[in-house]
Amino acid sequence: MASSLRFELGEPIHKVNNRALRLWKEYDDTVFKLPREKRGAWLREHRAEVIQRLNADYFKPWFPAKKDGRVVEDLGDMTYEETVLRLVRLMYVTHEDRWLDLSLRNLAGDWLRRVEERFAGVNGSGPKASKLQSYNSLDKPSTFVTSFFEKYPLATEQLLAHEDKSYFLNIAQRSGQKPAPFIPILDNNFEVWFKKVQTLRMVFKHSSTHSFIVGFSLGIRGYRGCLLPGPSARGHPRPHPWPRRNVSFDQKGRAY
Repeated sequence: MASSLRFELGEPIHKVNNRALRLWKEYDDTVFKLPREKRGAWLREHRAEVIQRLNADYFKPWFPAKKDGRVVEDLGDMTYEETVLRLVRLMYVTHEDRWLDLSLRNLAGDWLRRVEERFAGVNGSGPKASKLQSYNSLDKPSTFVTSFFEKYPLATEQLLAHEDKSYFLNIAQRSGQKPAPFIPILDNNFEVWFKKVQTLRMVFKHSSTHSFIVGFSLGIRGYRGCLLPGPSARGHPRPHPWPRRNVSFDQKGRAY
């Protein structure tokens, strides 16, 4: 079953009805109906619920979180190291050894450069050679990130400064790169953060005639993704060789 929704610029779009899309529809009928200048107040009032629903039902999770996984309410509650680790967690596909997109690797690189500018001279030792000489160093980020914070240990303790928080938000939503696969703030721009999605075409191995465009975020199951029947699926519908139950329910039998 498909749901009719309003996409980022207001145009209608039809997607497979699952938990993510039901949340999208719910927000279309509530917060996104409000004038843009009134949305911030609604989000402040419903903040805890919105964060919980994003993490439980949506493919773009809430970004602010501590190193041990605890959810926090604001970017300013994170250390510089925690922001970098969170970027890697949400934008790098470990089991495939790749970033979701090269532009998102470069987003992480730009943020690391900002962190380095913040801490490079804190010990009064004068200019230092940049640790990040090339963004290609981030092609396998785990080793580089570990050595980076060994060089700048204060970044593992200090919380984000206000101006760095603003910089992070600016580069996360700049044009010319794939949309960030997370939501870092609840503000009047929430609809843009929420609806601007990266899309990938996927063809199911079970049938060459079924293709889908999926809003993808690392570790997100199908019931939290945005699925749009592709042209092959729309043009050649037929029963597939695996039961509908596999699409509509998870392994514990819970409806998506």
